[in-house]
Amino acid sequence: MQIADVQDTDKTSPDTLQLIEKALDKEKPDLVVFSGDQVKGYGLFLKFGKTDEKIKRAIENILSPVVERNIPFTFCFGNHDDNPAFTKKEQLEFYRSFKNCLAFDGNESIKGVANHYITVSGSDEKEKLLLYILDTNGSLSLGGYDSLDENQLNWYRKVRDSFEKKNGACLKSIVFQHIPPVEVFSLLKRVKKNEKGSVESYRNFKGFYKLDYNMVDKNGFMKESPAVPDRDIHELSAFKEKGEVLGVYFGHDHNNSFHGKVDGIDLGYAQGCGFNIYGPGLDRGMRAFVFDENDIENYETYTVTCRDLTDFKMKTPVKDFAYTVSPPSVYDVRKAAVKTLKYAALGTAVFVVSKEIIKRAKK
Repeated sequence: MQIADVQDTDKTSPDTLQLIEKALDKEKPDLVVFSGDQVKGYGLFLKFGKTDEKIKRAIENILSPVVERNIPFTFCFGNHDDNPAFTKKEQLEFYRSFKNCLAFDGNESIKGVANHYITVSGSDEKEKLLLYILDTNGSLSLGGYDSLDENQLNWYRKVRDSFEKKNGACLKSIVFQHIPPVEVFSLLKRVKKNEKGSVESYRNFKGFYKLDYNMVDKNGFMKESPAVPDRDIHELSAFKEKGEVLGVYFGHDHNNSFHGKVDGIDLGYAQGCGFNIYGPGLDRGMRAFVFDENDIENYETYTVTCRDLTDFKMKTPVKDFAYTVSPPSVYDVRKAAVKTLKYAALGTAVFVVSKEIIKRAKK
């Protein structure tokens, strides 16, 4: 099960924990992958007092449903996890203090923290599946988001080739990372501004887009633009070299949940599950994966949402409503502010004109 964008503080939302608990009990996964932004590193609650202790409590709270059920887990970092008071390297060591944590730093000499892999064996104890967990780094000082680094892709190639040499063939693989690759835009179609369901995109993909339902799952949805890196390092080209990578899965954009195939590789979002940050209302959830050890390539993936959990009763509905209608990005905040100012100016103008008309009518 992939859990994306909890993005919380030490005052962890009870609805987030309820969602994780009920989804785990429904699906009973053998492994959980947290795909970044576990912690709201910029949160005001973390800025006062002992920040490192607060981040530890936040991580403990978020992990508690998984730890209590003794489910093995791993994770990658997102752009909001880093905090100068408790760095990603320090967080990694804290995660590793939990006995069911499988994460490690696979190569400290490359960019990012906790780039690692996990092998999954079948009932015959032979390795069947390889999972890569990659750190897509963070936000850039000039705006936008970082991407994987070429050294990270070379590390992936080294691991891939070592397993090929060991097993006589590459192991089928899945990649988990936080920020989506640029190629996700191949699953969208450019549309006119006023077309129903269109979403505005910015920076390198400025314009309006919708999901191309000829390419993505019919239950998928996109309520915000994919916030991809400005720099395209063509990571899918690397993953295509030997054809063993089946899919790349990510989060980052809380209001998106869809998957589809690009150049033979599945690209897929898990929507946000956190209730202390913006999200898609009761469509918050997780992405589940089912693998048959005798037919790894034809795996199944689907989402489990609040709506799917019949016994889910929201504890903080007012807060959730506020987060559901809040703008998802800085660009959307600016856009909303401009629109508000326009309406305010229009309202003032109407008031002034109306007042003048009444004044003249009285004469």
